Amino acid sequence: MRTARRRRSRRRRGDAGRRRPAPVSRARACSPRPCCWGGTRPPGSRSVTITRAAAAKVNQQVLRMGSTTGLHQGRVTALNATVNYPEGRVTGLIRTTVCAEGGDSGGPLFTRDGSAIGLTSGGSGDCRTGGVTFFQPVTAALAAAGARIGG
Repeated sequence: MRTARRRRSRRRRGDAGRRRPAPVSRARACSPRPCCWGGTRPPGSRSVTITRAAAAKVNQQVLRMGSTTGLHQGRVTALNATVNYPEGRVTGLIRTTVCAEGGDSGGPLFTRDGSAIGLTSGGSGDCRTGGVTFFQPVTAALAAAGARIGG
């Protein structure tokens, strides 16, 4: 996820060849969901239920779940970071010491107490040698979508 944008109505062909807008559904509230330490919850693993969104703080300990590399932890090192991706410049990001690799984009950044902090955007390095990863603040993404976490 690069930046939060409003969803545009995609167009599709109707039965008579006419173009009509595709339906767009928008969830206004997300129900709390557990994130597991240890992937698929083997015996002895713990889980965190995400119950709220929160702003990141410098030096805050955080966790990141990615579909490629699973669960990793680190610290927030800076706020309002700017990254120049090949697709363009993105501002207002959270910089961390948490590693990430290709395929982890869009995964959650959260705290042990159940606060959603961000969504994986990109970075450098890998999970063998370490690196720097940037996250879109979840509070900004929720505001752009008109959504919230919890009831």
